[in-house]
Amino acid sequence: MAASILPPSEIYAGDSWPGVPLVSIRPNNAVPTVALAAAKVIFFSSEDGPLSPAHTLESPTDILLNSPTAWDLSVKKAILPLQPGEWTLRLSTTDAQNETRTWLTGVVTIL
Repeated sequence: MAASILPPSEIYAGDSWPGVPLVSIRPNNAVPTVALAAAKVIFFSSEDGPLSPAHTLESPTDILLNSPTAWDLSVKKAILPLQPGEWTLRLSTTDAQNETRTWLTGVVTIL
């Protein structure tokens, strides 16, 4: 998977997180043969032991499926209702055959 631009790893509480302008999913350098049906980004606390979801961004409200057959999507900017600390994010998709897979993980620090 390749993302054209990844968001900054640190933002101040109350500031807009810029989202991810373009994510193009290409497993094995090829577009999947089944269309993209949904996507979500889940933020988990990185400091509380077992991961429990703290905030979720989902399609179609927060994530645009720019081209479901080409597997291109954009995560809109958002003000994250997260307390200061370190947060793990996971971007996952569900395809038209209801298969879910995580493609991207990262860490965002709220200052």
